Amino acid sequence: TNKKQIFDDFHKIEPEANRFHQGTGIGLSLSKRLVNLMGGELSVDSQLNRGSVFYFTLPRINGPMEQEKETDESQDNINLEKITVLIAEDEPDNFHLIEMLLKKTRASIFWARNGKEAVKYIEENPAIRCLVLMDIKMPVMDGIEACARIKTINNTIPVIAITAYALSEDAENLMKYNFDDFIAKPINFDKLHKSILHLLNVDREK
Repeated sequence: TNKKQIFDDFHKIEPEANRFHQGTGIGLSLSKRLVNLMGGELSVDSQLNRGSVFYFTLPRINGPMEQEKETDESQDNINLEKITVLIAEDEPDNFHLIEMLLKKTRASIFWARNGKEAVKYIEENPAIRCLVLMDIKMPVMDGIEACARIKTINNTIPVIAITAYALSEDAENLMKYNFDDFIAKPINFDKLHKSILHLLNVDREK
């Protein structure tokens, strides 16, 4: 049972009282999603008190790459060609996952590695139509402060909080800080795209 559960969002095998191993319980879930996006599978062989071996398989491509299979139907025909999506995220793996989710929308992508870089980008590019995906916990400047500063510069820019705490009351409290929406980690494709469509007031292409 635990072999399947360890790939679930926010699931940890250790008893709640055991604080030795820190973390939110999303690392394996994110890893599995990344492998699945590439058409592969992530599995584990484990023996209690002996250890675990994780392995993954990926498809081999011998000829010209075929058109990639859609990762989610909600991504079909969304045209964000005139939109810049600013992704404020200090973890490279998380950034690349979001980038992969948005690659078929034709949006321009800018990576800010902390809140300060995100604010600087908005200050220096006032004419760009922008959407911000804001991680909450970042070095230099966290997402809450960065959101407040961005809204001071231009309060029409939609800012979506990307948080590991979106299953708790803390997530709903984020809305008090002028975020326009929040999405849980690991990111659900459908929720992300629906939120973008709603906040930018754009339609799917026919």
